[in-house]
Amino acid sequence: MPQSVVPPLPTVTVARGAIATSALLAASDVDAVVLPVAPPVDGDVDVQPRSGTADAAARYGVDLADLAERLDVTGVAGDVQTFHLPRPSGSGRALPWDGLPPRIVLAGVGS
Repeated sequence: MPQSVVPPLPTVTVARGAIATSALLAASDVDAVVLPVAPPVDGDVDVQPRSGTADAAARYGVDLADLAERLDVTGVAGDVQTFHLPRPSGSGRALPWDGLPPRIVLAGVGS
């Protein structure tokens, strides 16, 4: 019976610190940043940012609330959505997230 080929899993590193100032995000081997969000509170429709999410929005220069809405993020535990940031076309163009991980993962942490 042939053995199935299982690709190696990527290395996952969890690091404490402030997203606003972490040098880890500029490391060339960091592929994604995972940001926690919770379900909307009563009377609201937007998911609720959790620790580091607002700082990441400022550092990346993106509206994460709009991104969460477009990805239909619920904030419920286990709901995970990945957004691949676009790269510039042509040389000499800069984007606010240049030098940062090219993927933002919004991970639900609520009930």
